[in-house]
Amino acid sequence: MLAIGLPRPETQVPVATRLGTYWADLGWPEARVLAEYDGEAKYTDASRDVVVREKRREDALLDEGWRMLRLTKDDLRHPATLTRRARPLFPGIPLTPRPDLTL
Repeated sequence: MLAIGLPRPETQVPVATRLGTYWADLGWPEARVLAEYDGEAKYTDASRDVVVREKRREDALLDEGWRMLRLTKDDLRHPATLTRRARPLFPGIPLTPRPDLTL
């Protein structure tokens, strides 16, 4: 994410919601943007309850005014697509690509 020019994120960002405090994988509090990495194992044998809990969690974070960027390994492998998805979440914040970093 740094390679495409996003500002340096904070890790394990706490967000208080109506359902309690959740910890996002990555976040940019000044932009109110969170990034969550969804590995395939998380949903491989997921019961309906797991999916519903994840949906309620995301809704609670969005209700607090945060924007969400959900990521998978495929997103991280395609920097142009990742840039197109991330850009609208950071209005007014210039992306400064770092070509010296590898993806």
